[in-house]
Amino acid sequence: MPFKTLAERPSIISSTGNFQDGLISTIQALRNCEIPNKTDIFGSVANTYRALQEWCSPRILVDGTEAYSAVPKQSLIEAKNIFLDPDIVHSLRNPIECLGEAKMSCDIVELEKQWLKFTKYMLQLEGGNVQKIRYENPQSGVCALCSRLSIPVPTLSGDDPSVAERVYEGSLQSDTRAVAWRLGYKLTSHDTSNFLFIDPDAIQGSLIWLRKGDKSKPVFVILHGVLGTKVAAQLEPYLPSDASIISLQAPDLIKDFKVKNIKERAMSYLKILVAEWDDHNPTMHLLGYSLSGTLAFELALCTK
Repeated sequence: MPFKTLAERPSIISSTGNFQDGLISTIQALRNCEIPNKTDIFGSVANTYRALQEWCSPRILVDGTEAYSAVPKQSLIEAKNIFLDPDIVHSLRNPIECLGEAKMSCDIVELEKQWLKFTKYMLQLEGGNVQKIRYENPQSGVCALCSRLSIPVPTLSGDDPSVAERVYEGSLQSDTRAVAWRLGYKLTSHDTSNFLFIDPDAIQGSLIWLRKGDKSKPVFVILHGVLGTKVAAQLEPYLPSDASIISLQAPDLIKDFKVKNIKERAMSYLKILVAEWDDHNPTMHLLGYSLSGTLAFELALCTK
């Protein structure tokens, strides 16, 4: 950013005379004091952030959402350099809603590129200190975040009824569609991408416990076909009510998953199953259809 001190900051980043500096307000709240808006009390802005780190540590939260960064990615890199092991929040939102909301005021093509580039970058950073919060259903993410920061959970407002009116109806790049599908978003009212996978947060990108039943009974393992794992949810009501059921989805839909052939894929799935099997009955029933019939047969051979 083109400023070095707090005194320079307001005039550069604000286009109005009514600028309320959140950074100054934060300092005032933390220290219960009054500070002039145009101040050089800390010298540099970096020194100001270091003071915040000292006062708040270890409860530092960095907003990693691209819409709120003046310089996407670079801002996040700078924040990670300034703060010691910060928590990072990434607000996820369906791209057709992001583009729909901004279509009257922004370059749609450039905004889509920004959404794609930054979302992919943030997904690569996934870890214990990156907290995803979905715009459409923020409650669980906000609760987890507040628990981590040891602060009260705020009351969240309901859905915005005007969102449906702001949906972008133009075409999207294939990469944008792929990333949105990975995150579980439907891109049109007729989107059949829900056939691709069940859960974008599946264990190791693949395993979903549809039901944990009697551990003494054999476990049903339902493998995915070319179009995904929706059949698993459809079969669940017809399987024994006390049986444990696992659905395996293609991890390629969630992350990079490099396998060369069906045998390597089956071996990878076996390792995922073993890691999650715990003390369940060692017998499994493999269910497959179409492509997954072949995959189930190969997986059975791998268990010998």
